[in-house]
Amino acid sequence: GGRFGRGRLTVLWVDVRGETEALATLARLIRSRLRSARLPYDEKPFRAHLTIARPGDRIDEADLDADRVTLDGYLGPEWPAAELLLMRSHPGPRPRYDRLAAWPL
Repeated sequence: GGRFGRGRLTVLWVDVRGETEALATLARLIRSRLRSARLPYDEKPFRAHLTIARPGDRIDEADLDADRVTLDGYLGPEWPAAELLLMRSHPGPRPRYDRLAAWPL
């Protein structure tokens, strides 16, 4: 588990393990197509993860660190990914997510 961002943008996440090389390949292919189309994309190194929470600055720093430590030791159940979803995020006080497309894996 871990966290990234600061203040209002803080996010808690957990690693995805297993057959992640296919996810890394997919991320490379998507970035390549975005680059070819001259569209913006995140250039940070790809890391397969699940976002658990977006607590922002609503949680005390000590509690946030305790949650991160708990997540760091968490080993959840195995499950297969059956589809890839393309989502549009609308961040803000009440974030929304729109499903734009889906592909079976």
